[in-house]
Amino acid sequence: MFKKIKKFLSWCEREEYIKVNVATKVEAPKVPRKLLKGFNAEMPKETYLGLWRKS
Repeated sequence: MFKKIKKFLSWCEREEYIKVNVATKVEAPKVPRKLLKGFNAEMPKETYLGLWRKS
């Protein structure tokens, strides 16, 4: 949403609807990154065996 507002204000400045783009002084908010759950030692074995059991 922040990027859309910033682009809109940049467009307004280019088209001379506003004199100064106030969004240039504002930094984008930091979004926390999600850590993905990794594999454990049993997961590949379970997946392999699961493929053969379903058929």
